[in-house]
Amino acid sequence: MIRRPPRSTLSSSSAASDVYKRQADYVSAELPGVRVLAVPVGGYIFAHPNYVGPDAQSEPETARLSDFQRDALLFQPHLKSACVQALGVDSWQCFIPTTAYTYVSTQMVVIEAQTDSTVLFGFSDAPFKNEPSVQQYVTEFRLNATKVAQNVADSNQNAIFSPCCFMHTGFERHRPTILGTDFYDLITHAAFNTTKQPSYVDSCQGFNCSTDCPGHESSR
Repeated sequence: MIRRPPRSTLSSSSAASDVYKRQADYVSAELPGVRVLAVPVGGYIFAHPNYVGPDAQSEPETARLSDFQRDALLFQPHLKSACVQALGVDSWQCFIPTTAYTYVSTQMVVIEAQTDSTVLFGFSDAPFKNEPSVQQYVTEFRLNATKVAQNVADSNQNAIFSPCCFMHTGFERHRPTILGTDFYDLITHAAFNTTKQPSYVDSCQGFNCSTDCPGHESSR
């Protein structure tokens, strides 16, 4: 009888950057012989400029490069992490989830919408309005989101589920889907298989255009 190693799944939502900066590799180190799978949901955030067009908001917290640098100095996060050791004087960049991700050795399945509505309309000064200037900002944001998603897709061990939906953490069974696959399918494959699982980065045309985006009608 072939015995499989015990498994543990570590998941965190929204402020899931802690998974990248400390928790995943820490839990793996504390559980020798256990196969740990990290599943951050809605936390694979990249540094980006704020929206500055008409009706720009004035959010108390945003996600510009300077914001991450300030917050890293304020919170002094995880000074012994592999990322901090690798970047040295630039270690404040480890506070950016998409940077810290690179230095995590634990296997991950990243769940992140390309048009994360909480980040776009809560941490970027963009108004939730269907106007040309906002559409342009969302288009540029999505372009960058798909680039960092591809970094995960190109990994030898990790995978990402990256739909184009105005959502943050509300992923459901069968909603949304990409080519008939939902986030749960990806997690299940990673948890019970040792082969490289495929990634799903939607290239649909439009906004909120993935199949069955929850809470919204698709606008292809």
